[in-house]
Amino acid sequence: MTLLNMVLVLILAGSVPAQDVITVTSFPDGQDVPYLGNGIIGYRVKPNPFVSWKAVASGFTSDDENGGWETLAYGPYPFAMDFTLDDEASMVERGGDVWVRSQSLDMNNGELTTVLDWPMGDGRATAEVLQFISRTTPVVSCQQVRLTVPSSGELTIISGVASGPGNEIVADMPKSHNRITHMMLEYASAGNRSQCGVSVRLHIDNENVKQHPLTEDGPNTSRTFTMQVDAGQTVTIQTLAATVTSLYHPEPMLEACRLANWAHSQGFEQLREKNRHAWTDIWKSRVIVTGDPAAQEYLDACLFYTFSSVHPAGRTSMAPFGVSQAKNYFGHVFWDTDTYTTPALLLISPETAKMTIDYRCRNLEQARKRAAIFGFNGALYPWESGTRGEEATPSTVDTGWLQQHVNMCVAIAAWQYWRATGDEDYARSCVWPIVPGVAYYGVSPVHYTDRGYGIRDMMSSHEGMKLHNSTYVNGIAAETLRIADRLADQLDKQPNPRWLAVAERIFIPTGPVPAGSGIDGDILYMHDEGWVDSANVDMYMIGFPFDLPFERDLLRRTYDFYLTLPMDVLSMGVVFFIGDGAFLGDRVGQRELFDRTLRDKYEPLWRMGSEYTGTDTTCFVTTMAGMLQTAMMGMTGLRFEPEDWTKYPACLPEGWEKIEVGRIYLQGKPYRLVAVHGQEATLTPVE
Repeated sequence: MTLLNMVLVLILAGSVPAQDVITVTSFPDGQDVPYLGNGIIGYRVKPNPFVSWKAVASGFTSDDENGGWETLAYGPYPFAMDFTLDDEASMVERGGDVWVRSQSLDMNNGELTTVLDWPMGDGRATAEVLQFISRTTPVVSCQQVRLTVPSSGELTIISGVASGPGNEIVADMPKSHNRITHMMLEYASAGNRSQCGVSVRLHIDNENVKQHPLTEDGPNTSRTFTMQVDAGQTVTIQTLAATVTSLYHPEPMLEACRLANWAHSQGFEQLREKNRHAWTDIWKSRVIVTGDPAAQEYLDACLFYTFSSVHPAGRTSMAPFGVSQAKNYFGHVFWDTDTYTTPALLLISPETAKMTIDYRCRNLEQARKRAAIFGFNGALYPWESGTRGEEATPSTVDTGWLQQHVNMCVAIAAWQYWRATGDEDYARSCVWPIVPGVAYYGVSPVHYTDRGYGIRDMMSSHEGMKLHNSTYVNGIAAETLRIADRLADQLDKQPNPRWLAVAERIFIPTGPVPAGSGIDGDILYMHDEGWVDSANVDMYMIGFPFDLPFERDLLRRTYDFYLTLPMDVLSMGVVFFIGDGAFLGDRVGQRELFDRTLRDKYEPLWRMGSEYTGTDTTCFVTTMAGMLQTAMMGMTGLRFEPEDWTKYPACLPEGWEKIEVGRIYLQGKPYRLVAVHGQEATLTPVE
């Protein structure tokens, strides 16, 4: 294909590639490692990709060692390898003599390429290792090694599956499968909460290769291959691995075998091409910024890591860190998904957004049972939700019984799905059961006072303190009740008359600004007792994303006041505070907050966001997905309102001239979104 033809294909497809290939050539101790994922499988890959590290698979969970609650388990890494020429020391035995020349992460297509060499024979062997996790067959991961040997002799290749810690092999490959796969085994996690099956097929481009029996070393399994090679010869080794958990199939090892052979029937190159095509389609929704190259780099990373962490085939929704690791928040599902991630997915990939709503719909009965044992009506979703929607919050922390505002976030996300897609069948089968379930809960804990209805003994998004009448909690509780009434009208259902009666009289705390602030007039208080000494997540959401019906001047005074306070170290709050700045027309404040996010909460090497300032735990997808939502909706003025999609004029950070998104979906139709500062954004239909 000529260069001109390639350009024409990209133009006709509406594709705008990310351009960036991140290449790293220095690997000091403590440097973060890259993340490959697709929402079902996730790997953190060391500089030497043949040495296993962290691998997770959706649904593979274990008992947490500190409390017994459900946590994601580290699962099998199927790309462990070692190489030997004749009887000399192997690559692994060479240890420090292995030189990793470079690692390159191509964000256009999710491919990681590592080049490394080590002493072998009369010189140094060189390996170019290509790895990716398939988006089209999402339980399959792929590796290709092009190994060049410096000397002739007998080459030994050991291909292995490395287990995660605490796992036990409960089934290995039946002899009847020797002719159709190379490795096949099933693990049980600590506490036997779940099982994970893995099956591996290799293709080695050497007619004389000999296959040897399986070797087991504790929870690790390997197979050895030998062949004669000539000096300077390049051997290509392709590994296709399927990883299936018991959440997806009751016999995960057997199903993994089927999927590995399905992958083998397609072949490495076809899987690679399909994966590239899938990523090209995602990049059609690239958020393009005119006027700020640093912002462009960050927003590209936001899109890449969000879709490295979520997949329409998933059954576990999405954890705050995606599938990039297991221990921070245990792989549980929070309000992060409903409030930060789902709205962005609705615009970019409605079928992926549907997966997050499906998870809540499928687990509605769990929420109803939970409401009942708390003494409430309706449905009460847990703060931290497990694989099957059950309560999974560690029983040692008070968020498990006080932090109930997640409930309203679930209902609002379901409502947004209906508004964004117009899918009436799904609205009747799934959205309607969720929203009234939450609404019936919503009128359960309220109590009436001379100020109106109040909500006591709750925890807001600002964790660590029990509150009475949180501005944020009361505000979204009222909004949820209004939504339930509107949804009933739109679907010809019978609303509960108490929903609107309570919504119209829920008390929202306000009061005077602290003395010396330089701001004249009342502001929204965080809760009954007033404000706190530093800005917090609650007040970051006073305008965006919920569009709560507060008077604009009141919102502006509140925003101005909290902007004068030290910024909270929590990045997820700042993301929506940027949206508030857009809603209120503050270009300077937006730019300051955006730059602060890049400076304090963004790891510049692999471009993964962090949750807190100064933390070394990266790929906090909540913030990155939330930033996509803020850019595509907060700054452009777009809302999920079919009567008026571009509800507000665009307000971009200082220095930004324009935002373009090549493709978003609204009610099943693709549009190109263009927002110029100070103007109403335009939506143009695209093929």
